[in-house]
Amino acid sequence: MLPSFVPELPDGSEHGKFVALDLGGTNLRVLVMEIEPGKEIRTEQFNTRVPKTAMQGSGDQLFDYIAKVLVEFLIDRGLANENLPLGFTFSYPCDQTSIKSANLLRVHYTLRK
Repeated sequence: MLPSFVPELPDGSEHGKFVALDLGGTNLRVLVMEIEPGKEIRTEQFNTRVPKTAMQGSGDQLFDYIAKVLVEFLIDRGLANENLPLGFTFSYPCDQTSIKSANLLRVHYTLRK
């Protein structure tokens, strides 16, 4: 099993706004959620297909595309100047070397042929 470097699990006392990115296959989802005690969790999301040029190009091209989509999403919702925690689901096998970095273990066919 590979380490995740996540120091602790949620305990239910979390509150505030959070951003999530989910890259799986050729789809990218960006989501913002707001958690307030005693209220239902509010969410807004945007889903898009990742262009072939980003999926089959370099890692820089892929992550530049992801950053562009994220920035546009945050600007559209008036959140661009907020410092929000972000979770990132990257559905490809990686060797995580710290909480903020990882090395791709093998290239998936949709990333590059």
